[in-house]
Amino acid sequence: MASALLTIINTRSGPLAQATSEVFHEAGFEVIEVPLREQRRTLSIEATERVLRDAAKNGALVALLSPSAAGFVAQADAALLSQLQLVVLGEGSAKSLRDTQVSLAFVGEGRDGAAFAKELLRAFPDLRRVVVLQSKLGREAFGRSLKDAGIEVEGHELYDNIEIEGAAEDLCAALKTAQSAIVLAYAPSAVETIARALEAFAGQIPVASIGPTTSKACQDSGLDLCCEASEASNSALLAAVQEMLG
Repeated sequence: MASALLTIINTRSGPLAQATSEVFHEAGFEVIEVPLREQRRTLSIEATERVLRDAAKNGALVALLSPSAAGFVAQADAALLSQLQLVVLGEGSAKSLRDTQVSLAFVGEGRDGAAFAKELLRAFPDLRRVVVLQSKLGREAFGRSLKDAGIEVEGHELYDNIEIEGAAEDLCAALKTAQSAIVLAYAPSAVETIARALEAFAGQIPVASIGPTTSKACQDSGLDLCCEASEASNSALLAAVQEMLG
């Protein structure tokens, strides 16, 4: 299937959506943006900075498991950020912090939270405490793996993903206009909306997943998963789609 004949349905929301569209458009795909979720901060900037100051005071690692979490934390005071031991999962999360000129203590390559936890345990053998800032539907396996290793884990809900009104209907309408399409699934929180929209297509619309956690949510919802990114990044998801197309 030639890229020129294939429409990529980008379901990503927020400031990261444009970057996703650009990556696929530059590769020759038609791209339609249908944002499904709205990210709403649940921990204020002031409250976030109090958490970060406490982490700096106690020498804890601050773990950010997604580009969205990194983007929210990047809004904190630059001088405060420079005092932290920040660790992030994936190159996408690292990019969200680069404009702050913050030096990252570690960038994980793990494909999920459990793998990232193992990386941190190897990289920081004296690790005692980790502060996790993530979404309401965060990666539970990350904290669980650290706790099983005897690490103190302090979790904070930084933001929530709220479904945009009419999102499933908008996605369904976009698919009806496309001759042939693949839907990009970027988060487990969006999978339920995607599944509702795809009910009308009797399993004929393939879904490309950003990673194993999202893939599991797709499979649990009965979606036709055509490929999965090797890491949580736009470039990896593009490579997976291109490899699938041959």
